[in-house]
Amino acid sequence: MGQTAQPLWASAAVLQERVAPLLDAAGDGLEAAVYRISAASCYEKAGDLSRAINLFQAALAGPLRPVTRREVEGMLTACLARLKAESARRKARRTASAS
Repeated sequence: MGQTAQPLWASAAVLQERVAPLLDAAGDGLEAAVYRISAASCYEKAGDLSRAINLFQAALAGPLRPVTRREVEGMLTACLARLKAESARRKARRTASAS
């Protein structure tokens, strides 16, 4: 089921990501940040951790309420840890297959 949903999460992320700059242009930076957070969460669920990390960082660069900022910092930290763990697993597999 998870792999079936991944393309849907990615599609949702793309749409959310497209809305954010429009909100920025309209002067609604707080709402734009919410859309970036949503897009980042969708990318994370789709398995695209690099894009998720970039969008979490972009959201943190904008205006956020203090509680939301702490939550997003936590999401970013968790996503970075997941990316690091996945990179370590890939490296271990490459090393094992080269031996």
